[in-house]
Amino acid sequence: MSENQTHSQTSSVERSPEPSYLLVVDFGASGTKALFTEGQTVKLLFMSPEVADIPSSSIQMFESDNFNSGSDAPENRAWCGVGETYRAVGFLAENRFRAAAPLNVPKFELAFFKILCLLWVVSEKFRLPTSFSIDVSLLLPPSEYSDRFELERILRIALPDFNSPSGKMSVELGAFDCKPEGAGVLLYLQGRPKLRLNNRTSTLIMIGYRNASLISTRNGSVLHKVSSDLGMNYMIDAIRNNVSIYVSLSVLLSVLVKAGPDVERERLLPLLGASNFIASRDNQLDRLQTVISSARNEYLRSLFSWINPLIPADNDLMIFCGGTARYLDSELMDFASRKNSEFLQSDFIKVPVKIDSIGLKERLTDVYCYFSVVFRKKWKRNEKS
Repeated sequence: MSENQTHSQTSSVERSPEPSYLLVVDFGASGTKALFTEGQTVKLLFMSPEVADIPSSSIQMFESDNFNSGSDAPENRAWCGVGETYRAVGFLAENRFRAAAPLNVPKFELAFFKILCLLWVVSEKFRLPTSFSIDVSLLLPPSEYSDRFELERILRIALPDFNSPSGKMSVELGAFDCKPEGAGVLLYLQGRPKLRLNNRTSTLIMIGYRNASLISTRNGSVLHKVSSDLGMNYMIDAIRNNVSIYVSLSVLLSVLVKAGPDVERERLLPLLGASNFIASRDNQLDRLQTVISSARNEYLRSLFSWINPLIPADNDLMIFCGGTARYLDSELMDFASRKNSEFLQSDFIKVPVKIDSIGLKERLTDVYCYFSVVFRKKWKRNEKS
């Protein structure tokens, strides 16, 4: 099933003494991942990352033309309106309004509209009333972490009265929490005594499609929390600037992963152009292999140049997370070894299959860990009340 289509799945978690709503969200450039809980169950939501700025007249036209709204998944027709401002999000933004994933807009600005749409999707999928209260927890890049106060402020203003495909909605924002990307994994691991994170110096590096984020700690205290634009998109741009690519981004990423660190030539066949009028297939493959190898090396040099000065001198553990980190794992392992640090990949954190029903794997780790930490605290608060 396509990532542009969306999914939900249910899994049992620790018993909560009374039903309550919680939404935990990670706004990745490859897709918005959210975990929603009502009482004892967890539901996974995935929406593609696009956001489209549209006039209200376009919304009215879409709704009047959409004869299939009764059976169409809510995630595929999500939009929201605040005052005179309207946004389509996810599948609708990409397919009806031809929006692209905006990599140069701060995540917290896009997060505002994505949260409104997610709350409508949740109410539709799980048959909530159009008026309800909910706790919300979010992950933002470290460089945008200070924007959490403004994001909370505008959410509390907008949520009691906003437009949705179902009409007016009124949502009360209960507890609001926000952490920098990577903090979900870090907080989760701090609860694992064998790692002794509160008694050592460690660096966690989250590498996704848009950003690379770094958090270093000493004896549990944060030393650095920073982010850069050195996600996988850096390497993709380097490839596209030097060779013509005629396939979608999702196909290109899949081919790169399968080709691996050695850029296996035969794995590049899906990237060939349909015509061999100008260059033979062998020449095309040679060119692709050369460009991709060069782009990978350039990307790694830039990434390590950014990471190097941020690693504490007494660092003895490096934790790497995110889909791009998995793609670069052999080089990252060598890098940690050169830094005399223990190497840890996030894949040792097992997200239950019943939750990760669509195979998001490393891309789900941070939000799953963050959800686990927030849910545990919420459960303890409910126990005491």
